[in-house]
Amino acid sequence: MSLKELLNLIKTHESVEMIFNNLNISYKVNGNQYRFNSLDGNNITACVLDLESLRYKDFKHDENGDIIDLICKRMSITKDQSISLLMSWLRGTTIPLNKENKKIKREDKELVSYPSMILDSFTPTISDLFIKDNINMATQIVFDIRYDDVTNRILIPIYQFNTLVGLIGRLNKDNLDKNDIKYYPLLPYPKSKVLFGYDINISDIKSKKYVILVESEKSVLKAYQLGIRNVLAIGGSSISKYHIELLKQNGITNVIILFDQDKNIKDIKKNIDKFENIEYIIVNSSSLKDKSCLLDEVTSKKEFMKFIKKYGKKYWHFKSKVVYLYQIRETQIKGVIEMFKKITRDRALFVRCTAEERFEIKQKLNILKEKLKCQTLVETVLVLIDKEISKNK
Repeated sequence: MSLKELLNLIKTHESVEMIFNNLNISYKVNGNQYRFNSLDGNNITACVLDLESLRYKDFKHDENGDIIDLICKRMSITKDQSISLLMSWLRGTTIPLNKENKKIKREDKELVSYPSMILDSFTPTISDLFIKDNINMATQIVFDIRYDDVTNRILIPIYQFNTLVGLIGRLNKDNLDKNDIKYYPLLPYPKSKVLFGYDINISDIKSKKYVILVESEKSVLKAYQLGIRNVLAIGGSSISKYHIELLKQNGITNVIILFDQDKNIKDIKKNIDKFENIEYIIVNSSSLKDKSCLLDEVTSKKEFMKFIKKYGKKYWHFKSKVVYLYQIRETQIKGVIEMFKKITRDRALFVRCTAEERFEIKQKLNILKEKLKCQTLVETVLVLIDKEISKNK
């Protein structure tokens, strides 16, 4: 349900009066207009709300907004929390809005946390639609799947660090109409700050030392059912710097990127320039038949890993080493050149560089050759690089 749909749902006298009563607002009705008191006064004509537009005007403080803004103002809560609170009122339940609604700060952005009791407003369910998609009962219970009868959506709670930070709803119908919104966040959250499945799968990811990144939350559920417990979803195809940092903080230096078949590998590679010093595999999903994601097609863990091995191509992001080499002082050059000799001998590492990265490395080395008076050593490395490139053409 969109915000517009929600507002249309409450364009009734009964709904507005229910909201006013929950906000302890004194009011009087004149046709489709409600006159009511301001937050710090008893004058019942200080504010007016129009039923058709659901917008209000506070004459005393020269403020205006819609009814969601009014709830924000009267309850001193965020807009997301106001929407959640309003939806709970429509269901006849109450969400406690107290200090549990803290904010989790990560870098310079924030995740809004919601009280876990908000899920009590929705019915725990075993979705037949998910069963048809090969997500069994046990997996649905593990991920606490819910149902919202108001919006007719199957709900997937989004957790990060054991805190509820979002709620995504999948429309509960097989054949979608043109104007249907398949997925809609009932509790919005910044996807760039969330790795879905983190809390449940992180221990397996740490033990395996690598992670599989997928687009959708459902792919994590399908993988879990197959016994693949090192999968995380980014909620789209944009890998953020925060995602990378969170993985690196957990010692993860190997990543398999398994996006849907409509994603171009070149675009994916551009998207992961933030990976510095992480080995990554991009799985070419264009070989899939009719399904958009590999996890829609495979039926076992063995089949899944066989596909990864067959269609995955390894890369190594060399950017940080290039920058480091370019910035070193003359006294460090010998040690670094030795490092590059080892790198060029290591076929498993150097061959994963792209042609552009190899060219960049050679450019930096040529600059060093002139600048740092170490021609012999640098030329040795350049020869090794050329040999490695020609060997693997």
